[in-house]
Amino acid sequence: MIVTSIGGGTGSFHLLLALKRIPDVRINAIVNVSDNGGSTGILRTLYGIVPPGDVRNCLVALSEETEAWTKVFGHRFDEKLDNHSLGNLILTGLAQIYGSFDEALEKAHSILGIKEHKVIPVTYSSTTLCAELGNGKVIKGETEIRSFLLGSKQGAKRFFIEEVDQIFPNPDAIRAIRDSDFLILGPGSLYSSLISNLLVPEIASSVKSSRAKKILVSNIMTEPGEMENETVEAILDEVEKFVKPDIVLINSKKPSLHLLENYRLEKKNALKAVKKDTRYIMADLINEKQILRHDPIKLSRILGWIFMRNSAIMKDS
Repeated sequence: MIVTSIGGGTGSFHLLLALKRIPDVRINAIVNVSDNGGSTGILRTLYGIVPPGDVRNCLVALSEETEAWTKVFGHRFDEKLDNHSLGNLILTGLAQIYGSFDEALEKAHSILGIKEHKVIPVTYSSTTLCAELGNGKVIKGETEIRSFLLGSKQGAKRFFIEEVDQIFPNPDAIRAIRDSDFLILGPGSLYSSLISNLLVPEIASSVKSSRAKKILVSNIMTEPGEMENETVEAILDEVEKFVKPDIVLINSKKPSLHLLENYRLEKKNALKAVKKDTRYIMADLINEKQILRHDPIKLSRILGWIFMRNSAIMKDS
């Protein structure tokens, strides 16, 4: 069975940990490349490479020794080295040694012991995410957009990729989408992690035409500067501008009041479904520690059940 995720950031990291627990699943992780902040942004600008941060996290999630590689690739230097993460520097070095980020990625898979699974940048083209405001003003850059929207009452009218006619999809991403049995959208930041992938030419149309069952994994909390509406339906409305999911997986467990209060201080609230939809599957998906995240064990159980149920239906039809 081939399962392909489309996203980026910590959402993809926890999803991939979950998928890795399910037997007989070959995983493709399609990763966004619009990040321009921090260590990733500096290396992208200096060396003209694919932003390594989200790629790094997905590689670590799919590695044979995730705990050890999380420490190694996630090690962050101080300001003397511009707060770079060791993993970002390794990927940048591999790109220089082997002549391209494509070759660097292949070598990184080998180093981390990733044999069956694959991390796939959605494009090797340099992409700039843009947001057009209601007054026509355009903000360029993922970091700049988030910063502006956090400090503004004005929302974005639309998101787009600058000079999109110069952006070409990664053929490996198109193939992965075409060959998949299941496609998983999210979880993660709505615009910068998920929709930034779907804005790349041919990606959304390939997802639409794919025979795969399409699963949207809803976020747990709202995210200021990305999605502040507290309903799952608001996320679904945005995603359906590109593709219609067959299944929407939603967390059903209410987080503890203590954690919710901590999140409210950051203007984040729990997402909830307010309408009935036959596509909705509700389940306890959260790991309640200091930070609310999708629990890989819980997520693997429900996804494994979804895969088994839908595979049986497809065989019978």
